[in-house]
Amino acid sequence: MSKLARAALPAEVSREGHLDSMAVNVEIKPEHATAAATAEEEYVSHDLQYHIKSYVGISIRVEIKAAGAIERSVGKPKRVIDTRPK
Repeated sequence: MSKLARAALPAEVSREGHLDSMAVNVEIKPEHATAAATAEEEYVSHDLQYHIKSYVGISIRVEIKAAGAIERSVGKPKRVIDTRPK
């Protein structure tokens, strides 16, 4: 994981046409929130996409969010949100 960001759950699975896609939300760490420029956020996004693809073998979309933008779960966390049509 990057020094500037941390993973935040849940991941989102959706369907685009006939293919499933996955997005992972990542927050900029609070101590780097003001220092992280758009170019750095893009670098972090591409770097994480590369490492996840090489480790897990699937392509995902990494969405960079501001520090504190992703709601924390209370109780048991929901790790994946599946929005694919049934």
